[in-house]
Amino acid sequence: MKIALRLTATLALIGAFPACAFKKKQPDTPAISAPQQLGTVRMVNSPEQFALIETTAPVAPGRVLRSKNDLSETATLRATPHRDHPFLIADIVEGTPSPGDRITITPAATAGNSSNDPPER
Repeated sequence: MKIALRLTATLALIGAFPACAFKKKQPDTPAISAPQQLGTVRMVNSPEQFALIETTAPVAPGRVLRSKNDLSETATLRATPHRDHPFLIADIVEGTPSPGDRITITPAATAGNSSNDPPER
């Protein structure tokens, strides 16, 4: 009788645990973060299509930046390697930034390729 009881209890435990042990792990999805304010446009050179940005935050060359005024987004910029603390140069990709515009950046995704990453060559 004891053997039958132990066998029944063992089978019940074995039947209960595999469902937990073999669950498929869901892939981690990167969290989408809100844009962070990074600095301010100090000067715009429209003929040569670049802007001087004042910031103390580190920005990797090739990162996409956005300039905004009080009403809307004014331009899309791309950070260059040219910098002289606390300033950096960004090429104007599209739009028309103005001195005083706020610069925002979307944090890079922690996994996979981000749309903010520079294109591979």
